[in-house]
Amino acid sequence: MLPERVAGVVLAAGLSSRMGVNKMLLELGGRTLVRRSVTTAFSAGLDPVLVVLGHESDRVRAELSGLPYTAVLNSDYARGMNTSLRAGIAALLTMPLGPWCCWATCRWSTHRWCGRC
Repeated sequence: MLPERVAGVVLAAGLSSRMGVNKMLLELGGRTLVRRSVTTAFSAGLDPVLVVLGHESDRVRAELSGLPYTAVLNSDYARGMNTSLRAGIAALLTMPLGPWCCWATCRWSTHRWCGRC
């Protein structure tokens, strides 16, 4: 039987090309956006929390210092957000998690990535 845990995936690998600066590193309310996102995920009871890293990964890691997140490196981040989503889902598949589904419309997925979405 699978444990009942719900994971969170924070996509923090992108180039932020439209913004011109890495938006994950911008401050909002005294914390960077990436730190705020990860701490909010933990506060919501998500466990584990995966953070997909790519662009400026060293700087993003530094912002998350002291948090018990799981880093997922997306070396293909420059090709778009879909590569980060794939990297996050691939990492989730290696973890013993309870039921989950990729999209609400995916009726086939009951506890693992169904591959039909």
